[in-house]
Amino acid sequence: MYIKGNGSYLQANPHRDFNVGRTLYGEYRVPLTGDAAIKTGVWQRFAIEVVGRVSHFYVADMEVPRMTFPDFELDSGALGLQPRSVGGEVWVDTLRDTAIDRFSYQGPPRPPVEVDPGALLTRWEVLGPLTRTDDGAGRSPAASGHPVRAFGTDARGAVITASVVDFHGPKTVAYFRTRVARAEDGPAMLQISTADDLALWVNGRFHWFIPRGDAAWFDFARNTGHAGQTIPLDLVHGDNDLVLRVRGGVYASGGFFARVVDR
Repeated sequence: MYIKGNGSYLQANPHRDFNVGRTLYGEYRVPLTGDAAIKTGVWQRFAIEVVGRVSHFYVADMEVPRMTFPDFELDSGALGLQPRSVGGEVWVDTLRDTAIDRFSYQGPPRPPVEVDPGALLTRWEVLGPLTRTDDGAGRSPAASGHPVRAFGTDARGAVITASVVDFHGPKTVAYFRTRVARAEDGPAMLQISTADDLALWVNGRFHWFIPRGDAAWFDFARNTGHAGQTIPLDLVHGDNDLVLRVRGGVYASGGFFARVVDR
């Protein structure tokens, strides 16, 4: 969780760097106003409750959380505090750590986020991470000689590439493959919202470079304000292989949403 004084907002930011500007969780951004506003030189109360992979974040009001974040990636880990800017001064006082087995707040999620991954491509395999590109994997992952394993999206349908490739480390390349079944030959469109730079192969042939956006939005297909990118495809009867190459080590936001529709 990222809490910011300049602009006074709360943002879910489970990244591998400190760049909150490129994000997979743009829908989890909450303005802090009134008593919850963050002001330089003024003490503020906050609390975090974590049960499983869900967290509640409180600011000022200790009864109702400002944010409910349901998509933490890990089952366990350390809880810590760190200023985003190196050398920045942040004072913390009277920290308490208490074990809980249920949330104190039992109301609806805040903010309410309704996801429907049904139209998205959610069945993927991944090859990697690798220390360098091997575009034979784009043409045919199975024939590349590298292990290929199943890869699941999160509950929103996001392919979290940053859970595979390194940000600080040598293994910055991975190939994500999915199959699209078609009843007949014909044109289609790949619609995608991505926080990664991607390269696309279709049925063994390189097809397109897809530049990253400032955010990857789960509702890009129905919210014109979050519109993604559209790539024309020519698909064939039967199964069609789509392979997307991601290269980490630039921004650690790491992920995309995709679907295929008729053209």
